[in-house]
Amino acid sequence: MRHYTDNYIAQLTAPVTAGDDTLQVDNPPVLPAGKYLVVTLTDSNDPSVDPTKLEIVTITGVSGNTLTLAADTVNSWAIDDYVDERLTASSLLLLDGPELLRYREKTGTASSGAITTAAGPVQDIDLTVLENTTLSFPDLQDGQNVTLHVTGLDSGWTLAFPAGAKTPTFPDLSAAVEAVFQVWKKGAQIYVSYPQVYS
Repeated sequence: MRHYTDNYIAQLTAPVTAGDDTLQVDNPPVLPAGKYLVVTLTDSNDPSVDPTKLEIVTITGVSGNTLTLAADTVNSWAIDDYVDERLTASSLLLLDGPELLRYREKTGTASSGAITTAAGPVQDIDLTVLENTTLSFPDLQDGQNVTLHVTGLDSGWTLAFPAGAKTPTFPDLSAAVEAVFQVWKKGAQIYVSYPQVYS
């Protein structure tokens, strides 16, 4: 389940190379067991100075000053770059998800697991999984993303992604009513976010 804090901010105490899955910070957050925290990496936290890059990452574990991420970083980051919790689209999605839906595609078998992007680069898709399902994204383009609302989960369901996709370790979803996660493409690489789980 997603965890929230008030006014959390920290700075990196060690450089981060693209592909790393941990961060070293001067102010680690308090993260209850079984929860995750969504934060933004940025190279400027000054309102008068535009950042040159931003990256949203999910913290799944805290040990001392080391933060474990659900997926590898896309960018490289320098000492003193910022880690902070801020309002993101995924935060609003939790509040207004039903009003944001643009497109629905339901699948119950592995043969119908192709997610197309014909409706545009940003979509919300309702996906019903009734048995083991393999998802594919045959026309996902660089910079496009889809948000999947997975409902109708069976106790033995499994979800697979294209070979080579960067995916976090999914939690046990057997008791979930709904799981929400994003899939996006950068260059030739497909990434999958850590799911938000409702039970």
